[in-house]
Amino acid sequence: MSEQRQHIVKEALANQRLEGLEVSKEAQDAAQLWVKGKISVDEVIRIIKEKHVRRAE
Repeated sequence: MSEQRQHIVKEALANQRLEGLEVSKEAQDAAQLWVKGKISVDEVIRIIKEKHVRRAE
């Protein structure tokens, strides 16, 4: 499962970069925690949303 999750994260990060988007350190860290099974995908989404809310303020 971990290898599959790692592949998903690598592909998602590559796609973001291809679109010219920067991936925050917090988002990358959250994704790695998900890969390791330490947090749920819902928690990853919450962390990323919080980052975007803070950036927008």
